[in-house]
Amino acid sequence: MLTSPAVILTVGYIQLITVSVLAHFSGFFENNDFFRWGPPITIVNHTVNSTSGFWMLWTVYFMHQLMNAWVSEVVYPWQVNEIQDPKCTTMTYSRRTSLFMVNAMAFYSTLDMIFIVSAAISQVSLLCAILMANAICVTVVNGKYLEKKKYTPITVDHGPHYQSRDVECGDIV
Repeated sequence: MLTSPAVILTVGYIQLITVSVLAHFSGFFENNDFFRWGPPITIVNHTVNSTSGFWMLWTVYFMHQLMNAWVSEVVYPWQVNEIQDPKCTTMTYSRRTSLFMVNAMAFYSTLDMIFIVSAAISQVSLLCAILMANAICVTVVNGKYLEKKKYTPITVDHGPHYQSRDVECGDIV
């Protein structure tokens, strides 16, 4: 049960909802600019006052998050499954190229974190752009992976678990 993705996600959402309800009843969300939608919006000490500027900023964050999610959904699994997994003995790229790519991913992730955090804490509208882009990209990328898989439910004491039975090292494309 402690390793079931369905159980862990359910518990995680229950925790988020509980904290949000407690924060709401504690007055945490009152008089808070974060919950406003549209201009003016201040991000990284710059205020955008026009509606067109707001939607341009929203679109920039949405497009950026599509790219960020794409990078994360493709490069990170490659790094974990092909580079870091000791069972994987073959490489798609040379050692030099692989090291360059994992360092490029680390650098990208650090810069991206600054970009995303500044948006996520500025206004709920930019947080929504990030959430929407994530949902689109994660669905498209993982949908492609799932097209190549066969559904085989495995029943254990605590409910259905889903496991691919034909995974091979490097088969992440």
